[in-house]
Amino acid sequence: MTTYLFITKPDYTPERSEQSDLFWSCSKNAAVGDLAWVYVTGRGICLEWLVTSQAEPDDDWGYMCDVSHLRTLDVPISIAELREAIPRAEWAPPHQNFRGNRSLLIPDEVANKIRDLRSTEFTLPSAIPPIPRLPEEVDVDDPILFSEGAVRRITVNAYERNIAARRKCIEYHGVSCVVCGFSFGRVYGAEFSEFIHVHHLLRLSDSSGPREVNYIDDLRPVCPNCHAVLHLRNPPYSIDEVKAFLTSTGNSIVNSELPAAEVEDRQGERRS
Repeated sequence: MTTYLFITKPDYTPERSEQSDLFWSCSKNAAVGDLAWVYVTGRGICLEWLVTSQAEPDDDWGYMCDVSHLRTLDVPISIAELREAIPRAEWAPPHQNFRGNRSLLIPDEVANKIRDLRSTEFTLPSAIPPIPRLPEEVDVDDPILFSEGAVRRITVNAYERNIAARRKCIEYHGVSCVVCGFSFGRVYGAEFSEFIHVHHLLRLSDSSGPREVNYIDDLRPVCPNCHAVLHLRNPPYSIDEVKAFLTSTGNSIVNSELPAAEVEDRQGERRS
């Protein structure tokens, strides 16, 4: 697990972080499971986020990734505290006021020192954040269109992703990758059965503002590997193209290997 420092403007508030998942600028090496501490200029390190997707290329910001809010620190870690705890020779950025930076890799030994400043609040590297559980039943009166993709100006563009749309996508399309058929529950056990990435067929960053997203037509569940491959090109590959890569190398699509119960559940959802 790698730890990053994301730097943003003084007007960014914890409430904005806690309201929804975000799409944030990051290092090209950011990966699922990395941690990000958010430094709000003038206040200090205020927030802890979990990186929930691989970094993907972005025309405006280099690379972007999905992040989820983990916690808001009771007492922010000020730049004065950072300077006192970390000598300039060990890590220079705090002594330079983070000028010109949006995302910084924090060396492991430095991250440990920062973590010690709020040892009762930060997530330990060995901790695995809980996987959200999905509702067992779908309310048929729920709308199928959700608004997301609103651009909010902070240090970078943060594209809001509607959590309800994600959940509806998984409830409708299932929890197995639509490209290769991989299922976390089948491979790792029931505890992980509802973990899967959700891919936007049209990138949010391609929109100039909010747009309606239909969870049936616009979103697809994909495993982290296939999600990464989809975004290895700009614009992204299509799902059919990535399926073709698998078949061209002699690898089979494993949708046919889904447990019968899961296949029946999916068919029942579609009929309803």
